[in-house]
Amino acid sequence: MLRLELLGNVRVLLHGVPVPLGVKPLALLVYLALEGRVSRRALATLIWQDAPKPLNNLSVAKHQLERALGDVLDADIETLALKNFSCDALEFTASNPAAWALWRGGFFTGVRLAGWEMQLSEMWQDWLYQTRSRFAATRQQIASNSAETQIASGDLEGALPFLEVAASGDEPSEDAATRLILVLGALDRPQAALEVFNRLVRLLRDELGVEAMVETKAALTLARSDAAVCRASLKPRATDLVRSEASDLPFVGRDPELRRVSDWLQTGSPRVAVIEGEPGAGKTRLAVELLRGTQATTWRLECLHGSLSGATLAALTRGFTGQFSDLHSDSRAALERLIGVRDARESLPPDLEQRALFTGLRTLLARASPHVGLLIDDLQWADEATLRFLGWCLSEPMPVKQFTVLVTLRSTEAARGDVPGLLADLTRRGIALRLTLPALDLSAVQMLAEHCGTTTDATALHSASGGNPFYLLELLRSPDGRGRISELIRARLEGLGGVALQTLEALCVTGLTSVALLHSVSGRSLNEEYDALGALSNAALLHSGETVRFAHDLVRESVTAQLSPARAQLLHLRAARALVGTASAEAATHYWAAKDAWGEGDLALAVKTFVELGTRSGYQGER
Repeated sequence: MLRLELLGNVRVLLHGVPVPLGVKPLALLVYLALEGRVSRRALATLIWQDAPKPLNNLSVAKHQLERALGDVLDADIETLALKNFSCDALEFTASNPAAWALWRGGFFTGVRLAGWEMQLSEMWQDWLYQTRSRFAATRQQIASNSAETQIASGDLEGALPFLEVAASGDEPSEDAATRLILVLGALDRPQAALEVFNRLVRLLRDELGVEAMVETKAALTLARSDAAVCRASLKPRATDLVRSEASDLPFVGRDPELRRVSDWLQTGSPRVAVIEGEPGAGKTRLAVELLRGTQATTWRLECLHGSLSGATLAALTRGFTGQFSDLHSDSRAALERLIGVRDARESLPPDLEQRALFTGLRTLLARASPHVGLLIDDLQWADEATLRFLGWCLSEPMPVKQFTVLVTLRSTEAARGDVPGLLADLTRRGIALRLTLPALDLSAVQMLAEHCGTTTDATALHSASGGNPFYLLELLRSPDGRGRISELIRARLEGLGGVALQTLEALCVTGLTSVALLHSVSGRSLNEEYDALGALSNAALLHSGETVRFAHDLVRESVTAQLSPARAQLLHLRAARALVGTASAEAATHYWAAKDAWGEGDLALAVKTFVELGTRSGYQGER
């Protein structure tokens, strides 16, 4: 049995016995092991880039491998592949629980790689560099997942070594460093947390030319002041944004729609399901239930009303910060420009910039799982950049086995961009199903009323709510089961106190966000913020986890209706200041919304933000 050990010192073992190989046969063997079946011409060009007859050189190396290792190559006239072998690097990328013990060092680091000495082509060395970066990023991800497992079990000490690995590497992971700071704070080690923070700040400035995020600074504040709050903030992270959703009502009355969409999604790939209906109809809840039973690794995007072009894709991109290193240089630079990394390369021409950005995002999405899902909420508010990205992903081959897109769409709102054109095109191509959610029938309302133990007559509830699940939920929460929805929500808000209301007002401005940014915008202390988030979660007004979001858009709209223009400008100005230096679409959005409240110091930053954003966003179609 052929065994390849490529992590750390390289060893080729045949039946457990080391076999020495020359440089070129070894390069051929390693490439075939990781890349699978490859055309002979591509292999020859890769390894013998400057040779006059590279196919002849490949033939020589092939025979050398066969003499040393026996029948290990599966060859035909056009291609070569490696057969009957095992490899620690491939086992490591499977990310199973035993993968951690396989790491003996970086990929192929036990071999000296000076080009003049080994006579390897620049193309092969470029491939090697990218592969090394990919394995380093995989190790960081495994470490991060292992750390979360330890945190979930309450073993904070056991999480520390994993977090140290996750926070280090060629490209610093700020998310992992923030998590490490909180764990050290929870263990009452404020000095160690400060050292981690200072090290991260130096790396961010030297390697990426950026400042630490507001979330990281808030984590340090917690770590130096309150171990109990640090522990409370270390809730286990959801590995799937969709599955972190919760509802206090059972899912009833949608079985026909659930079966129809589920059957549709299983008929091929890619598949798109567009779930339409009025606000409160349960569109997102249906999408959550559809994805709950699948193996898809799902990302959720929220299209926010009034956001600048690129803001939605920027929010998605930031979820992959620290994973850009092995992407093509053009894609990496385009992603960095989108999220405002200082000193990113100059923009490409618009069409090339768009392709580089979209290719990079697609690669990041596909990397984690063979079954990828996108849940896009409120597509009617999507900007042109988001619509183009969605259309492009569904037109270009996605490097996964299954690609599922679930879209929610308000039937009562006018679309911001050419949503009708996109959906018409997807429908013509036979990959989109459009489904409008009807009102719940009386039997479903009866079941929900019995579940809640209400004494209100189900027929009266059905008539008052019109079969709208959100309206029904509010009526069931009302002491007397009566009242307009806005009044019911307002009554719950008034019972929570001023801090909770200020938190909700800040969330109106920031949208889906972190606790740290919410704290900076609301103006309340972190202790007050965590108390308010707990009360608001218990009142089913928002979902609080790794990120904070409204339980429903109608809650946001009720709070927004009570928000005065002056208060809104103040909150936008705080958000802009919290995001200072990012040159991001979100920062520009908040500066624009707060333009009447700018001071002298804000004006220069606002102009700089708009200029930097505008120079790299022409391809998005909105300036």
